[in-house]
Amino acid sequence: MEDDKSILAAQKNYASASRRVFASMLDVLLFSIILMPISNILQKLFLSNWNFAEVDTSYASTYGAKTNDPFVFLYYLYEIGYLTKFLEMQLCAVFIGYAYILAWTYSKGTTPGKLLCKLRIIDYKSGDMATFMQVSIRYFFAISTLYIGLFLVEFTKTRRALHDYIAGTAVIKLP
Repeated sequence: MEDDKSILAAQKNYASASRRVFASMLDVLLFSIILMPISNILQKLFLSNWNFAEVDTSYASTYGAKTNDPFVFLYYLYEIGYLTKFLEMQLCAVFIGYAYILAWTYSKGTTPGKLLCKLRIIDYKSGDMATFMQVSIRYFFAISTLYIGLFLVEFTKTRRALHDYIAGTAVIKLP
């Protein structure tokens, strides 16, 4: 006699790649709206001391007004410390985005985009909500592989992406 969990596993309705991609696009859109005011705060924290008219004048006097090489300009921004501050600001924004996704997924089992598309991230073996560790691993590998593993979804019976296999998760459609 089969137990309830194996019956539940057999009845899972796995999400298609197109539905997952659409949900991710909604997440990016929603997060961009949220990040706009946060971005302004980060700019004030990291870049408030920079007067860009002075940077432009200083660059022209250092390298000559006729230098249009973007690599020279990037090197100049690095020399004066602007590029480092800008990258610090971007890393802070990425961390905020990662924390946002982790918090939503761990607490609700879904992201706002997946919620609108009626999708949920679950533990593949038990069918329960994914653990914090699974969610962390899943999004780390999804982001670090630039979601390339999503191509696996249409070629597997369980419609799992590479990051789902690594984290032991699956994405299902809710009724």
